[in-house]
Amino acid sequence: PYWKEYAGACLISPLLKDSTYRFQFDVGFVDPQKSPSIRITFFGTNSCDNLPFGIGNDNFGCPTNNPNWSELGGVYVSGSSGNKWVNTFLEITPEEDIYAIAIGPGCLPVSSLISIYYFFDNLILADIRSFNLKISEYLNPCSSDYTLSVPNNPNFGYQWYLDGIAIQGEVFSEL
Repeated sequence: PYWKEYAGACLISPLLKDSTYRFQFDVGFVDPQKSPSIRITFFGTNSCDNLPFGIGNDNFGCPTNNPNWSELGGVYVSGSSGNKWVNTFLEITPEEDIYAIAIGPGCLPVSSLISIYYFFDNLILADIRSFNLKISEYLNPCSSDYTLSVPNNPNFGYQWYLDGIAIQGEVFSEL
């Protein structure tokens, strides 16, 4: 079989033309046969009306088989001997406003005698500036007044997490 699965979504806020964004994520690999090295590709379109793509055509394949979709970027990821997670990212600068995205393999078919699969987790898509925030510490972690902070920006929304779970009410630049 050929692996040609893509996940698509309409965006709440568009990716703006000529702005740079980072898509950061973790890929889980099982073993080299079931999860060989892969090029994870990021696609975009200027309208949510272009989702879903390939309706009724099992052989449609790559989103760019539709002229309304374009490839925005891709990154090769390898799990080496497998059974591990790899954190990676790609940066994109769209040439037009993007309202819907799709993520999946590159457009060349990947042939295999067995079903190929991967795991994805911790997907983050944000303006590149969001990744350049430095977390600062004030005092010692054992102090009752220990504080973490990032530079305050009125255009940002904040949410602090503990062990991957949002801390209720901690929505400011300082914790």
